[in-house]
Parts: sequence; structure tokens; C-alpha cells
Amino acid sequence: MTVRENLRLAAQRLEPVRQALLPLRRHGRAADKVTALIERFGFAEKAHEIVAALSHGEHRRLEIAMCLASEPQVLMLDEPTQGMSHGDTKDTAQLIRSLTDEVTILLIEHDIGLVMSLSDHVVVMHQGRKLAEGIPAEVRADSAVQAALFWTRVRDMLKIDQLHAHYGLAHVLQGVSLTADAGEVIGLFGRNGVGKTTFFKTIAGWLRPTDGSITLDGETLTRHLPDFINRAGVAIVPEDRRSSRPVRRGKSGAWPDGPQGRQQ
Repeated sequence: MTVRENLRLAAQRLEPVRQALLPLRRHGRAADKVTALIERFGFAEKAHEIVAALSHGEHRRLEIAMCLASEPQVLMLDEPTQGMSHGDTKDTAQLIRSLTDEVTILLIEHDIGLVMSLSDHVVVMHQGRKLAEGIPAEVRADSAVQAALFWTRVRDMLKIDQLHAHYGLAHVLQGVSLTADAGEVIGLFGRNGVGKTTFFKTIAGWLRPTDGSITLDGETLTRHLPDFINRAGVAIVPEDRRSSRPVRRGKSGAWPDGPQGRQQ
């Protein structure tokens, strides 16, 4: 079915009940509503296009348009921007805001920023119960909400202080310090050979630091073996992009093949 046909069926509620089983009319209240929605939702050039050919963002917009075709008083939107690109999300947010003059909207959304920017009133649910309710600014400042939704991060969860590491006589890491809060994303960049991978390997215990300290959530990890550090909560995906090395079996068992593996 095309975009127009889907909207026309959705608008059938606007027709008198006695015409429910009759062929769809090309004129009248329902037909006029469809024409208006096609223009409003930007489907003028795709009105006769099969719905299966639409993009994900266009599908979601069509679903909203189909709901509005029946002129509801309350519109419930369950994660309307899920899976959308940044551009589609922005367009959909503007569209939702434009609807508030004609319909009451209940919105479920995991994008906290989107919820706060769109909503006049916010209700936060946690483990089946209402945790908080109020205007966005009040809810955002609520300590219980912050704890439940991780808006308040654990400060300095990972702390690296004056870390030094060597490869033989080569002083690769020279007093590197870093702090990371819980849930934070920190990017490290620089040209090849400046010590980025060595920094990770030292944190993970693959290379012993020659000076400095590493703490995770208050627990000292400095100079511990990799298995202890991993159990403490640190994981690493190596840059060689292989989940495991080929394994060779010797007289005393199996060991990884390659430069780091045991040689026969």
C-alpha cells in the first residue's frame, strides 16, 4: 500500500459509520485530512510511494501521521525516535513539539535530553513505581532521580596518577595522569607510537608500570596481575582486532601462538 492509502484508511474514522463498507471517497472530511497530513509531514513527493520503500525515519513519521488522521484527543508515542539518525531525531522532535496545540501527548523515551526538551511535565518511573514528578528542571535536580538514572556519576571512578612505563630502556609513558567518572567517555588520540596502546596495556596489567598509581573505585590496581585487574572490573579489546590467538598444542598443553606465546 502507498503512503496515501495508509493515511486514507487511518482517516476512515472521520467518515459516517453507514459508509464504513463503501468504497473510499475521494472527497470529504477524511480525504481532506489526508491531503493536509501529506503536506504537513513532508510526504508530497512520496504520497504514491509504497510504504516498504520508506526510510526508518519516514516510517516513524508516517505512523504518527496515521494516528493523527483519526483526530485523537490523546496521542501516546512509545520511543518515537528509536533507531533514528541525529537528523531524523531532530526533525521528529520539532514535529512532536508542533503537535501540542491540537493534541495531548504522552511520550515514552530513553533519550533524557529529548524528554527534557520536549516535555512540559515529566514523570519518572523506576522498578514499576513512580519515582518523581514535576517540571523538567525540578525532576532533573531530584537526587533520587539522579541516582536511579545515573545523572550523578561516581566521581574519579578510575584514577591514573603520574603513570610511568618502560619497554626496556625506552621510557614510553612519562607521568601520565587521568581521571574518569562513571559513565563518562574519554577519547585518547595522537600519532602512532606515542604510547596510547601502552597506556591501556599498563592499566590492564599487561605491562608493569615503573612508577605511578592506578585505582578503580578506590581499589589499588597498581602492579597487580591482569586476571586480578579484570576481576576488579577492567576489560580491554586489543588493537589487533582478534578475539583470540591461534592455539598450538605442545607436550605440556596448549598456549597461544605468536610473539607473546610460548615457544617450543
